[in-house]
Amino acid sequence: MPNSPSVPPFQPAPQPVDELALAEIKSAILAKLTLAIGKDAAVATRHDWYRAAALALRDRIVGAEPKARARPAAKVDGAGVARVGGELREPAASVPR
Repeated sequence: MPNSPSVPPFQPAPQPVDELALAEIKSAILAKLTLAIGKDAAVATRHDWYRAAALALRDRIVGAEPKARARPAAKVDGAGVARVGGELREPAASVPR
């Protein structure tokens, strides 16, 4: 259609950048690259950087606090019955009395 007006592409409004958060993310990615992937920044491939970024952002999203997701330890009573937080569980045959 030659006479139709052209619609400009969507441009989102610019958002302010939190420099401190950006520095934390960059540091976390570099730490994952070094510690989890085992590569130095000078020799890392694009895929290594991608994996490091994915791991760092995953940790940031789900939280790296395993204590928050941990279940309470099971306690075995005198009859060999395991209870977790007061709930009855299957008998703990492998737990010595």
